[in-house]
Order: sequence, then C-alpha cells, then structure tokens
Amino acid sequence: MAAGTNFEVPAEVGNLILQKTLDASGLMNLTNVEYISDKRDRVEYDLSLNDAKFHNPTTTDKTVDPDGISALEVNLYDLYIIKTVPDYTLDAASSVIDALKTSIPLKLAETLQKSVFGSAAIASSPFKGFGTATAIDTTDPDALAALADSVDGVPTGWLINRQAKADLNKAYNSGANSNALRDGVADGDLVAGVPAYFTSLTPAPTTLAGVVGDWTQSVLVIDRNLTFDVVDSSTSYTMMLGDTAAIKCKMRVGFAVGNANAFKAFSKKAA
Repeated sequence: MAAGTNFEVPAEVGNLILQKTLDASGLMNLTNVEYISDKRDRVEYDLSLNDAKFHNPTTTDKTVDPDGISALEVNLYDLYIIKTVPDYTLDAASSVIDALKTSIPLKLAETLQKSVFGSAAIASSPFKGFGTATAIDTTDPDALAALADSVDGVPTGWLINRQAKADLNKAYNSGANSNALRDGVADGDLVAGVPAYFTSLTPAPTTLAGVVGDWTQSVLVIDRNLTFDVVDSSTSYTMMLGDTAAIKCKMRVGFAVGNANAFKAFSKKAA
C-alpha cells in the first residue's frame, strides 16, 4: 500500500502527545525539568541554586570568585512505543491520529515515571535508581515519618507504588491520624507532611514500594521534539504479510541524581 508511506503526524499532534505525557506523570511535580530542542546526547544541569553575586570594582579587590559550579551531567536516551494498526487505516489519517492522542501518552508517562527506579522497575531503564530499598511497616505513620527524616536534606516528595495505597490508608485513617488522609489517597496528598504521587510499579510493594527524597537534587531532561516513523506493507515484507502498518513514537529523555543520599527507596516489611 504505497499511500501509507505518505502518512505524516502533524507537528501539533506531536506537541499535544508530549504535553499529555508530561501532564500524566506525577514525576513532573517533583523533579527539576530541563527542556531542550536540539540533538545533544548529554546535558549539564546546575543543581547549586546559588544566588548571583554583585561585584563593585571601586571598593573591593578585583578577584573573581566563581563559587564553584556543581554541574550534573545527564545522558539522553530514546523512549519509544510502537503502535500497530491495519494497513488500510492509514488512508483515514484522522482516525489513526485520534488513536495516537489517546493511547500513547499514558503509556509513555507510565513508563517514564517508572524508569527513574532503574532496572528494578523497567528492565530496559538506563537509569541508576535509588539504591537498596529499606523495608519498613508501610501501615505505620511513624515508620513513614522516620524514613522521610532519614533523607539527606529536606524531603520534597514521595513516588509510591500504587499497590501500596491500601497500606497508606491504614496508616492515616485510624485514631489520631483519621483526618490526615481521605479514604482514597490521591496524587498530591501529604504523607508525613510531604506530597505523594503514585506510579504503577510492576514489582510488589514487598520488593519496591517507592521512594522519598529531596527532588531538588535531581533533574529530568526532555527533548521537545517527538518523532514518528511509519513502516507499512509497501516498505516491509513482514508488514505486507499481515496487511499491517507500524507507527513508532519516540521521545528523548534523561534523568540523573546529584546526591544519592537525598533519596531513600523503601519496601513493605513482610508480615
């Protein structure tokens, strides 16, 4: 089907998919985010957050004090998803585009959010994760608070396995803690005074329940240029046999942590 090779996804659709992907990821509410629009394969990001300095050459000696630049090097990697559709649907581009706008963003966002835990959550993740998980009683508010207090710095957020929600409800919906969280804990609710966001991790909470940390010590780098590639029956023998077409959506992302001790991964202590 030669017509299929002319299928193109409009730039505005790519921008919409990218924005939906980012909006769907609670990670965006926690970490620093750096956007790029070029083809660099690595980015240097300054986590120092120092104030700029004034220099008055008439009253002070003319020395330069750069005060050090604590730049974090972030490598970028391709995150992609392939959607297979019947070959003939490429003639009706609008229906294919609608499918892209609804099915791709949530899967990209879910994968991106899980990938920061490293290969423990996504086998292909290139990121280091947050170290060995500490086993705690996830139904005990004191244990959760103690974990947050053990972070090197001031904790700014939790990223928690959705499977652990029931334990958090037990922790914060009994006795003196009954008003701390609603029955259905949601993204943005406070856990030990720190906002929490949830992600669908494949490992059980007894293996990986989440992480708490000072997210100012991390950065997510995102290339604004989403790309699409289309392979149909006119260009692929395999596709020709199945009368199918494949649409590949790719985004370039990077994630890095400046201070590993600023994060504490945790798991659910076995009963």
